[in-house]
Amino acid sequence: MYIRMYKDGVPLWDEKKLSTGGTNGTWSNQKPDVGIADNGNAVVVWTADPDGNKYGDIAVRKVSPSGTVTSLPRPHASGDGDQLRPTVAVNGSGSYTVAWEDTADGSTLNQVLASSWDAAGALRYQDVKVSTINAGAAGSNRRPDAAMDSSGNTAIVWEEDADGNGGINIGLAKLNTTGGFAVARRAANSLTDGQQSKPAVAQAADGRIVIAWGDEYIPGTGAGTPARPERIYHRVFSATGVPTETEARTISEKGSAAEPVDPDRPVGAQSEPDVAVSGDGTFVVAWRESYASGTLQLSRRPAAFFRASPEPEPATRPAPAWSGMPGGSPGQAVPERAVVCGMRIDGADSARSGSQRLHRPRER
Repeated sequence: MYIRMYKDGVPLWDEKKLSTGGTNGTWSNQKPDVGIADNGNAVVVWTADPDGNKYGDIAVRKVSPSGTVTSLPRPHASGDGDQLRPTVAVNGSGSYTVAWEDTADGSTLNQVLASSWDAAGALRYQDVKVSTINAGAAGSNRRPDAAMDSSGNTAIVWEEDADGNGGINIGLAKLNTTGGFAVARRAANSLTDGQQSKPAVAQAADGRIVIAWGDEYIPGTGAGTPARPERIYHRVFSATGVPTETEARTISEKGSAAEPVDPDRPVGAQSEPDVAVSGDGTFVVAWRESYASGTLQLSRRPAAFFRASPEPEPATRPAPAWSGMPGGSPGQAVPERAVVCGMRIDGADSARSGSQRLHRPRER
């Protein structure tokens, strides 16, 4: 696991190795996530399997702008079972929350758990069960994402199948600074046909929430043939978890006069969204998109949910900026309306290229 930090596009130091090797040839370090405080300290989490037994633990490191690396406590009290797909939320003061998939109770039904520390490093709560599974159901909860507001409250979203019927919804809950539920568990989506997957969440400083996810529409209750390729939806909630609108497509199929989509490059299958928030409350949604030709792109769309915005500008698509197959998380929240779009390159000899589709929002 490596990290490199930049300021104004200039690297502060060469990449640093955060992880260590293991005790046999099957050890691994996977699924990193990172958050950053106002003072520039980054908190990095990942799934580590140093003994190669195929059961993961969550590793946590703090990295300062000077490059100093500090080990932070393991978020889960028990090392039993499997801890997977961690996500970290950090607010401006440096408080942070780690959420992850967990099977420490010995079952095969994953739950989402969370632990949190304040800016001074004091534990606020540990192993809070964020998700639930209905009694007798073979359900599961996976792929959490988390975001923290300026008061230290943490919004968490995940893929939820509490009733075990195979239809995936987007779970939402918010924990306060003592681990209580400031927003009780609920489904973030109201449209339940098909599958909702890979959610991402961001919070404004005052606690308002925006969630983005992939939606594969299937008539009925989650079974059958997809009526169309996956599309990205988003929904906005108040700080108390009340939706301010129904979920909406992040980009329309053909665009509009203000936000046209080039007919030669129509909207394709979309997946793996991420969402970021700037200091003025503007959210930006980013996702991966695949054209019918097989070309992959990384797209983003600013959306001014909480402030007046200029009239939309025509969509633009810069020239391809990367080569190879994109993967991983498209966006990372940074201040002052900046957006960082990242890709992990797998197979540099791939003929596929990535590009961006940019949109300005309508006034809301």
